[in-house]
Parts: sequence; C-alpha cells; structure tokens
Amino acid sequence: MTPGVLSTARLRLRPPVTGDGPDIVAGLDDLEVSRWLTVVPHPYTLDDAHWFIGECAAGRDRSLAITRHGDDRVLGMIGGQGTFGYWLRRDAWGQGLMAEAARAMVGHLFRADGAQVLHSEYFLGNARSAAVLTGLGFEETGQREVTCRATGQVMRAQQMILARGRWADPSPRR
Repeated sequence: MTPGVLSTARLRLRPPVTGDGPDIVAGLDDLEVSRWLTVVPHPYTLDDAHWFIGECAAGRDRSLAITRHGDDRVLGMIGGQGTFGYWLRRDAWGQGLMAEAARAMVGHLFRADGAQVLHSEYFLGNARSAAVLTGLGFEETGQREVTCRATGQVMRAQQMILARGRWADPSPRR
C-alpha cells in the first residue's frame, strides 16, 4: 500500500501528478543527480517524467514526490518498486531533507505496509546516499556491478538491507 500523503516537520510526501513533470525533469536532467542512479536516462525528458508518473499512478512504482510544506515544487522522489530508492534536486542537497523524508517513508513501509525487510543500494563514491542509508540503520550485504543508464558506465554498487527488527522508529508511540 502506498500512502496518500506523509508529513514531516518540513516536508510533504505525496503521489506525483502530471503537473510535476517539469519539476521532475529539472531535477533529473542534471547529470550530477542522474549519474548516481541506476535506471534514469540522461538527458531526462518530459516524456520520461510522464511515463514515470503513469507508473506511479498505476501502482507499478510506489514512489512519492518530496515537497516542502507550503511549496508544492517537487524536490525529489522517494520509494520505488522492489528496492528503496530516492533522489533529490541538487539545490536541495546539504539540508538534511533526504534523511527526513527517508525516516518518514521507511517508518511507513514498516508500520503501514507491513514490510519485514527493505533493500537498497548506492554507487560507491556517493557519500550522501551512504550516509542516509547507514543513518537509517541499513547494513551492508555485498557489492555488485551495475551499469548507470545516465552515463553508460559500469559502476560498483554497495547493496544494503534493513530488517524491521533493526529499525529504530522515531515516531512517538500512542
């Protein structure tokens, strides 16, 4: 089950809509962003964004748009299908936004979705993504080679896992 909307202190995570296409393109057409992702092409076009939004609407991808309260501009996406993934526009880096969004999404996946284990990975050299995952409690399970679609380069990816029992849920208990 993908949530309708999740809220944090600064952020609103919601399903993407057709009007988000230009914001998604603005974020992913930046090679400094897309070079850290496995399946995102570069250049990234409005057609690509609309295809992705359609996948989310159909339930084949369970990603949510990351926006700030009071500003509906898409800063990034979080979620995925099969693996836990995320990206953030470069102008939003360094503000702790992804860690905040990731805590909310992981908490939802464990509480409301009933997930027992989450899988993720990051390209070696992506210290920001490594910090987000280790901060959530993900543990290394191995490495693999994967081709980055944006650059065509074969990259080394660190595979990670987070078991429900290891998750330190920061939400208050009622």
